[in-house]
Amino acid sequence: MPPLPRLRVAALRDLADQLRYASRAALLKDLDRIESLARTIDPDRLYPEDWLVHEVTGFRPHMDAPAQIVGEAVLYDLSALVERLSALAQLRMDELREPCATIEELCTRWRISRKSIDRYRKRGLIALRVLDEEGHERLAFPVRTVARFEREHASQIAAARRYTRIDERTREVIFARARDLCAQGHSLNEAALLISREIGRSHEGVRQILRRHDEQSDRPIFGERGPVSERERRIAFRAWQRGEDPARIARRLRRSTPSIRRAVLVERALRLHALGLPPDGPSTDLPEDGPAISWDLGTPAQTIPQLLALARAQGAPIGAEEHARSVALRRVLACAGARISRIRASTPTASEVDEGETLIRWALRLRSALVLSQMPTIVRTIEARLDRPLEHVRSDILRELLERAIVAGGQSVDAFDPSSGARLAARVGMGVDRAIAPIVRAHASELRAAGDGRALPKVPSQAPITDWQDLLAGGLLWLDLPARCRARMDELDPRTRAFLSKRYGLHERPATLAELQDAFDLSRIRAPRFERLAIRVTLRPQATRCVA
Repeated sequence: MPPLPRLRVAALRDLADQLRYASRAALLKDLDRIESLARTIDPDRLYPEDWLVHEVTGFRPHMDAPAQIVGEAVLYDLSALVERLSALAQLRMDELREPCATIEELCTRWRISRKSIDRYRKRGLIALRVLDEEGHERLAFPVRTVARFEREHASQIAAARRYTRIDERTREVIFARARDLCAQGHSLNEAALLISREIGRSHEGVRQILRRHDEQSDRPIFGERGPVSERERRIAFRAWQRGEDPARIARRLRRSTPSIRRAVLVERALRLHALGLPPDGPSTDLPEDGPAISWDLGTPAQTIPQLLALARAQGAPIGAEEHARSVALRRVLACAGARISRIRASTPTASEVDEGETLIRWALRLRSALVLSQMPTIVRTIEARLDRPLEHVRSDILRELLERAIVAGGQSVDAFDPSSGARLAARVGMGVDRAIAPIVRAHASELRAAGDGRALPKVPSQAPITDWQDLLAGGLLWLDLPARCRARMDELDPRTRAFLSKRYGLHERPATLAELQDAFDLSRIRAPRFERLAIRVTLRPQATRCVA
């Protein structure tokens, strides 16, 4: 006996739970109503939830905003509901009020398989669950319902009647053609679709044949091993970050290219959701890109002297610009939270994910601009704590101090409320001082010794440090262009350099791939390929010309 079918419509599912406690007489009346109702349902129409409950039970519930349910779903659930209620009522074969056919009689009458009958039960073919003389459950199909279904679905029944099983010769043709398509890079599902069209069979039938062959054979054609695991998804994502082509990643992981593309997309969506941005911020309107919001963040600083030169070159922050950037940052984050909340992590679309990532890049740029304006404050705070210029601090201690201070500056920007009327410098100064205090205490003896009449150390010109924008990105570095890529932009050809600059907002607001398609005359497919190729080129030992 097949299991009870699931109820998909919430209203009928709740109704089935309530009717479990109804009397047997009430259940029999409800069964009569449902059989009559099924004959009037149009699959293409919408039916209000409260009306359906009334037609089944005779009682109309009060609902302020009843849901509208499409007739096709109603037919499926009415058939399932009849089976559930007749099983609850323990209806016996001798209690049936009209002639009914068994499933074997229906198979003989329509010359189709039991599997086809099971499919028709989901399309409105009403079946009762009754007890035979030995107390076993059997399916019984009222003859009136059978006749109606036969009239309304004559073409489908005729098509099922003409169905023949795929013979061994056709199977060999399918396998040979599948090997050719696999060699061309098609997945199992894609190959099944193409083969089904060529031989005039169903897509699902061919797909199941190929799937069973690969499961049972020592030499599978496609070698697909079920869903991509979490570990494989992360490996694919890291390779994608380096600009690797999805087809190459798929070959390494022995997966299909579409499955790798989808796995990377899901990982990106999950990372966006992990940011935890509120979906209902105070404003979801994007700010205007005006002159007060500067995008020039300078060249990457990969040594301590470069970072100090960048900090000392900054003038005093302008209050209007600081306020405009702070307000813009909060509006962009609010908009990003609203957009990301609409992304379904299990089934994301590329455009939704790209839009969410672009908004976060925009926020990163605004945040970096605010921290850059506070670089003089950060340097002065550290010098005041050490009581000496930073150029005369041991490079390893200075690197630790600067990196901790920059991260603290970013945290101060995050906590700053532009509507308070205060200036950002005060919050940054206090945040940096708190952050570096433990480091200063830990190295107090070395710092004291250098000031007791001894020669002060001098920072080497090549003393390394993590680029300050990478430090601010932190866990969001996967969304940004790494410093080593930004440092080699001049080695790229003008078109590639302009593409990456616009994409990652190096000199203007970051752009989505959809916006870049028009600007660079790229198709929807070639735009992401061009981006991956451009990143891959900048990560090579020596950058070369990138051609779209």
